[in-house]
Amino acid sequence: WGDWSSPENPARFVVVGGQHRSGTADLDASYKLAWDENFLYIAAKIRDDKYVQNARIDQLYKGDSIEVLFDSEFFGDFDNTSLNNDDYQIGINPGHGSPSGPKEAYVWYPANQVGPRDDIDIATKRSGGITRIEVAIPWTTFNVTPETGAHYGFAFGISDNDDPLRDTQQTFLSNIRKRVLANPTTWGDLTLMQ
Repeated sequence: WGDWSSPENPARFVVVGGQHRSGTADLDASYKLAWDENFLYIAAKIRDDKYVQNARIDQLYKGDSIEVLFDSEFFGDFDNTSLNNDDYQIGINPGHGSPSGPKEAYVWYPANQVGPRDDIDIATKRSGGITRIEVAIPWTTFNVTPETGAHYGFAFGISDNDDPLRDTQQTFLSNIRKRVLANPTTWGDLTLMQ
C-alpha cells in the first residue's frame, strides 16, 4: 500500500444492503489509482470481517469482489443517461474460495464485449481482516490510448457476502454516493495526471 504514491480514496457509500453492514469495522474500503502507457492500475484495501467468495464468472459479484465502471468517452456523450458501447462494467474476483484461490475478471458491459477476460492481472493478499487487491487493466480493454490530462468516467465499488452457504450480494459500497450502474452521468471523473 505504501508503494503507491497516489492519494487514498474512500469507498464508503452504501449502495445496496446497508442493513447487512454494522459499520466500518464490519466493512470498509479505500483504493488508489496509477497508470502508465499500458495499464490502469488499481489498489484496493478492504476491511471485511469474513472473506466469502464462492461465486464464479458472471455471478462473481455475489461474493467478495470489486467492480470498476469506466466511461471511455467522457465528453463525447457527457449527458447520456444510459449505457452504450463506450461504458464498461468490470468485475474482479480476488480469489475463488480464498484469497489464494483462482482469480478472474469478467466484463458485463458493453454488450459487445461480455465475457471473461484473461488479460487483466490480479493479485490478492489477506491478513488481519484486511484484503488487499492489486489489479492491472490494459488500456486496450477500454479501447483508449491514455495521455496526461485525459478525462474518463469512473466509479469503484466492492461487493460483500458474509454467508458461506449462499452466493449473494449482501452489501455494495461505492466511492460515489448516488452511483447508478445504468446511468454513467452518476459516475465520477477520472483525470490522468503525470
